[in-house]
Amino acid sequence: MNNQHNRTAAPPRDGEGPHRALLHRLTMGYRVVFRSLLALVALVGATAAVAVVIVFPLWYGAKNAPQLYSTGVVTILAALVVAVAVRAIVRLVRRTQRGELQSRFFQRRLRAFGMTVLTVAMGYLAAVLAVRGYPLAAIVATVVFLVLIGLAASRRTASHASSR
Repeated sequence: MNNQHNRTAAPPRDGEGPHRALLHRLTMGYRVVFRSLLALVALVGATAAVAVVIVFPLWYGAKNAPQLYSTGVVTILAALVVAVAVRAIVRLVRRTQRGELQSRFFQRRLRAFGMTVLTVAMGYLAAVLAVRGYPLAAIVATVVFLVLIGLAASRRTASHASSR
């Protein structure tokens, strides 16, 4: 008879038995717990190291050279925005070259982007007008802002319904 298909367990040897299996399970469980705890301690340590290496110099620069700090932060943020935009454009060009995009894809994206910029700008304008003390102009801008939000939401709902 083949030993691989034999389902009967061999009798336990000296020192083995159900208590040994329980001890093994407990040991494995504690090993998982301690590894998780060690990973958490390492994560906290790495976070503290990043805070010391990155945050402290930023704070020091903001405190002692605010003009230079502001210029540096704005430059870094602008570079990040440009990098993200370039990456998205490169992806779109590659997908277009491979024929993966629909013919009106760019027009829809550009229209959606324009609508987003217009809505955000109108909300910003309404807030600035309200803060500066022009209540009538702020109310008009808020109404236009709310109309733009409604148009954007209805366009999104219509496009999702047509794609189903």
